[in-house]
Amino acid sequence: MSEKIRFDYFYGQEAEMLIFYKIPKLLFTNNFFKILSTDAKVLYGLMLDRMSISIKNKWFDERNRAYIYFSVEDTMEMLNCKKNKAIDTIKELDTETGLGLIEKKRQGQGKPTVIYVKTFMTEEAWYVQKLEKQTSEIGKKPTDNNSEVGNSTFLKLEKQTSRIPKNQRLEVGKKDTNNIKKNNIEINKTNLIISADEDTETDEYTAYSEIIKQNLEWKILYERYPCSPKGAHMIDLKKCNNNENTFTVEPTNNIFRELGNNTYNYLDLLSELIDDSIAARIPNEKLLIEVELVMSEDNKKEQVLIVRDNAKGIAFDEIASAISPAWNSGGKTLNEHGMGMKQAIAGLGELSYLATKTEATNPATVITEFKFGNVTPLNCDVAWEHGTEICIKNLKDIVEKGQQYYTKYLIPYLGARYRRYLSGEQPEVRINFRMLSADKKDQNGYPETIREWMVQPVAPIYFHPNLRNNKPVIEKKILTGNDWKAEITFGYAPNDSEYETIGMEKVKSYHPYYVSISRQGFDILKNDRVINFHQLSEIKLINTRHNCYNLIRGEINLLSGFTTAITKNAIVSDRAYRELMEKIKEILEEKRYLEKKTYPDELPENLLRDRLVNIFKTSVVYSKKNVVSEYTVGKLNGKVDILADGEAWEIKTQQINGLDVYQLFAYMDMGDIENGYILGKDISTGGEEAINFINEKHRKNIKFVSLDEFNIVGPPDMEELDKYY
Repeated sequence: MSEKIRFDYFYGQEAEMLIFYKIPKLLFTNNFFKILSTDAKVLYGLMLDRMSISIKNKWFDERNRAYIYFSVEDTMEMLNCKKNKAIDTIKELDTETGLGLIEKKRQGQGKPTVIYVKTFMTEEAWYVQKLEKQTSEIGKKPTDNNSEVGNSTFLKLEKQTSRIPKNQRLEVGKKDTNNIKKNNIEINKTNLIISADEDTETDEYTAYSEIIKQNLEWKILYERYPCSPKGAHMIDLKKCNNNENTFTVEPTNNIFRELGNNTYNYLDLLSELIDDSIAARIPNEKLLIEVELVMSEDNKKEQVLIVRDNAKGIAFDEIASAISPAWNSGGKTLNEHGMGMKQAIAGLGELSYLATKTEATNPATVITEFKFGNVTPLNCDVAWEHGTEICIKNLKDIVEKGQQYYTKYLIPYLGARYRRYLSGEQPEVRINFRMLSADKKDQNGYPETIREWMVQPVAPIYFHPNLRNNKPVIEKKILTGNDWKAEITFGYAPNDSEYETIGMEKVKSYHPYYVSISRQGFDILKNDRVINFHQLSEIKLINTRHNCYNLIRGEINLLSGFTTAITKNAIVSDRAYRELMEKIKEILEEKRYLEKKTYPDELPENLLRDRLVNIFKTSVVYSKKNVVSEYTVGKLNGKVDILADGEAWEIKTQQINGLDVYQLFAYMDMGDIENGYILGKDISTGGEEAINFINEKHRKNIKFVSLDEFNIVGPPDMEELDKYY
């Protein structure tokens, strides 16, 4: 049995919905770049994409040049290659060792290397475009009129290729397969060789135009959006008359087949059938959903997929509405569009039967086809009191057959999608999945069970940077608009060492919330069901996915005012949805939540100082009237951390030693301060002797106070992380 995932076809303009990396077309069509490997060209495109992060973060040097960070490790992950291959690919682009499309600048002191991504849309770089014309004349015997031009061209070509790596060869002489003539662009035919000494305005315009048109797919744009010299005109319907003839729009049963041509994957199709079961569940009664996949190597016709539940069933007078496409229940439940069941069955295969029974009906009603018009159902006695059973035959290739797929993908993601229904001491729903073989029968003649799974709830795992537990930073924060309501949960996933801190085992690589670039971001929920997983760049909260966001986790729960698309794997991007995303983006940017911050075990002295100042000003027990932070003492060019009601307070993060005590004494002596306190974790023997000596010989009153005596050593909150780290 194959373990291979089968992908669906594109239909219509679905391909335009994808997000693409942009690689300049010239890298593939211009002979100047033939020396670059395909990996190097792809890497250049990835680095160009990374520039959007640089612009957003304002990563510009003193000369206003944009730069990026793109490590060898980034290259290894994005190109799926080993370290040596990644280094060699970077060298192909580097100024010192390759073609010069990037320039590296080492910062030293453990800081990452800065990379400048070079452009060929400059006065010098547009030579690349001219080079095609120059090389086309090499080898031709120059005439008397153009001998100097020919020699000049050869010398300039030598100069252009002098920066090519020694072990590589610049291919010249071949015409660009996507050249100017192919695109029917008129050029100056009187001088086919453009010399650098002849940079006329016309030549520069032609070269720039060609570069732009090649990279913007000019012909395709013109065909897709043709210009009309007369402009667009609307028809005035008020001036139209009624036509005497009429026509009738008849329903066609083809719709039930065509509904299978959707954008769903296997998980989505199964989810639509599960949604219907959940929407029809009986209040205060546990819903059991059983999914069975019967397979056969001997007879493919015996392969079926069965979904059954113990929900309330479909009443006889509602069956017609349930079959009819676009029947809906008012837009407030999981089957809001009335399309899901039909889409799922047609997407998975062909209806064998639908059997349904309510508590008030007996026997069950059975339908064997979906169609318009009069339908004569069958009656059948069943063992169950109420519920619905759907059997699908002639299974399509989208139905996976390998056990590993179910263990590592389908079952975990079903657990993640329906986690709110599956969680709790008494969960509302239980989902079982069984794989059976029609080639092997049990003693009752039924297909033998090969493997069985019970779907368990799978939720995001968080690590709170302050509390250091499995908690999000923002939990179920309510956001509202004029006609919508939602809640947001936001946090960070734990790294490898932090799993131990929260007392959990690190999740496996196939876990839905394993830390990776493809699983960063928010889950979007509606009706307590996950509509989309791992959304971040897709909802415009960032420009593009990057490893720096891998720990981002969260949920966006749409409570009211939002609707899903007809294929329930997307939310309609209407005004309410856009407003919500803008609010979320403002929250994340204002607090810089997208930059995960951690803190060392040792808190900074200025944070401890400000916390103590706040205690003096607000606490009843430790109340002080006159509190000054960083009090300047005389001409010592030093400051006491706090002067409170004429008493000096000095804070240290480590053990107090003798020098620390004498530093405080100097401040007190110069500032004529009688009483002083020095705070620290503990005090050394030398520190104690210094306090006793000063108090006895210099008539000062210095006391050691443990940091633990005040409530100032707890983890920093998010505002403190922003301010002190």
